[in-house]
Amino acid sequence: IQKAVGITAIFVTHDQEEALSISDRIAIMQQGKIVQIGTPEEIYVNPNSEFVADFIGKSNILSGKLETNESGKAVFKLNSGLEFKLDNGGQDGGKGVYVLRPENIKVSSQPVAETDSMNVISATIEHITFLGEVSYYRVKISGDENLLVPMYGVVQDKNNVGDEIYLSWPVSAGVFLQK
Repeated sequence: IQKAVGITAIFVTHDQEEALSISDRIAIMQQGKIVQIGTPEEIYVNPNSEFVADFIGKSNILSGKLETNESGKAVFKLNSGLEFKLDNGGQDGGKGVYVLRPENIKVSSQPVAETDSMNVISATIEHITFLGEVSYYRVKISGDENLLVPMYGVVQDKNNVGDEIYLSWPVSAGVFLQK
């Protein structure tokens, strides 16, 4: 009705799916202050803070720091030493978090070739939660760091707790947020 009539409406909700589905623009508030304004896609794909990344949708959020590798490219180094290639950066040596949406991660039972545009790591399945159309794997990637990885649909090649799997995602899918 609001779009048909051409009026502006403000809708206040804590339901993220509702906000994403009906909004042209979203304002995220934290402790009474607006911390990010943008389209649903902008806020979801490019959160400007750990709070926004955690508030809107599911996110894997890992702590570490930004470094430059021997090729002069930006990498995010986890506290355990594991590194991910980055598209966005900040100050070399800057501490922050790496945000990776679970749906950007692909799972394979076989090793995957790493490229300049893909991050590839091995992981061990620690827990599986079956929810019908999706199963969520909690996987250990390094040290005490875990990722949440979805498997959509009925999985023909069923994985089990303890199995080693390979994860890959586009470098552009990871977001570095400096602290």
